[in-house]
Order: sequence, then C-alpha cells, then structure tokens
Amino acid sequence: MIGRALWQGARARRRALEAAFAIAFFAATPAAPRQDAAPSPAARASALSAADDAFLEDLSRRAFAFFWEQTDPAFLAGQAGYMVEGPWLLPQLQASKVDWGVAAQPVFDGGKPATPTGSWSLAMNPFSKQKDAAAVFLNWMSVVDGGGYIKYRSDPELAASLEGKKIYFQKDVFSSAEGKNAADIINYETSKTAVNRVSTIGYIEFETIMNQAFADIRNGADPKTTLDKASSDLTTAWQKYK
Repeated sequence: MIGRALWQGARARRRALEAAFAIAFFAATPAAPRQDAAPSPAARASALSAADDAFLEDLSRRAFAFFWEQTDPAFLAGQAGYMVEGPWLLPQLQASKVDWGVAAQPVFDGGKPATPTGSWSLAMNPFSKQKDAAAVFLNWMSVVDGGGYIKYRSDPELAASLEGKKIYFQKDVFSSAEGKNAADIINYETSKTAVNRVSTIGYIEFETIMNQAFADIRNGADPKTTLDKASSDLTTAWQKYK
C-alpha cells in the first residue's frame, strides 16, 4: 500500500493552480481575440473612478459566503457580468448556456503584469514503511509522460512540466472557440508573466483565521474584540511552528 501520498493543495487560495494564473471571465460579450501576442497595454490598463471606489467600498462591507460557493453558480446562471477565475470552471462553462468569453486579467495603467503561480503538490508520509512505492507513484503521477494526473484526468489543473502542458491544452475543455482563447491566455501568462508566490510558514492558518475575523466584522462584530480573538487564535495555531 502506497504510504499516504497526499494531494495537498493550498486551496485556501483556491486550487492554486493554482495552476498558476488567472483568467477574467465575462458573460454575454463578443468572443475575446486569440492571445498570439501579449495583450496590449490599453486592453489591460484600468483605473478606478470615484464611483468605482465608492462601489467597491460598499461591496467590501457586505457579507459574502465562501467566494466560489456563490459566485460560480451566479456566473453560470447569467447573474454576474464579470469575475476572475481559472481553468477549473471551464468544464462547467462548456456545459452551461451562458454566453461567456475570456480576457487577460487587467492591470492598472503603468503597472507590470504579474501572474501569481502556485500549485497542488504531492507529499510522502515521512513515517511510511512504503517510501519506495510512494516515490514510484509520485513520479508516475507528476513526471512520467507528462504526468499520469494530467494525462488521464479529463479536467486537470495546469501541469507542472512543459511536456504535461502540451497534453493539458489538448483536453476537451479547450476545444471551443473561447476554450482556445483561454488556452492562449494561460499559455502566455505562464510563459511570460508568471511570478512565484513566496512560501510563507503559517499562511494557511493566517488566512483562515483573518478571513473569518474580517467576515465577522463586516457582519457587525466589534472590531477590537474580533481582532484580539484572531490574534489569540493565531498565537495558538502557530505554536506548532516554534
């Protein structure tokens, strides 16, 4: 028995592709042009007006459940006009009736495009008595012939190798016109604008606890009491790293 080779995703940052990029999906719009070259600065540039800023300030005060629990169904039902997503939604988009398109993620005027990268990972239990078997499995899953995961799963996340990347773009989710546009953007961003996320010890605990604290404050909890509790919870959660 293979010694607990575990998928460990920083899914707190959502399948971090992962998968290493972000695509902006928009509904009921003309198809985006293929990204054979870098998206033009004009197409990517953005600036907030006073009205935009006021809208976002109001939006930030509203309670919201776990992001993808509400936004994915809303978008697929045609109730949201724009969202930042990744390839994990492509199978659902292909099967939906929504008129959707893709575009490169925008940046502010004068900004430099940077696509945060990260990924799921495979791990071996250090206490396993079957480390050799686990190593064979890890190698097959992630390296051999581009990786068994990318090769045999119909809707995988982005591969971690160039060989696997070629297999990835041959998946059915990229067969439609907009799927091809998405593939172009993914290919460009992972090749030209990818930036590694900094490894941060204790980040998962930090994100989980602070996200809950911010949600509680938006819902009316006393900020000082809530943040004091979050600080105490973090101190406890981080004890294992000392």
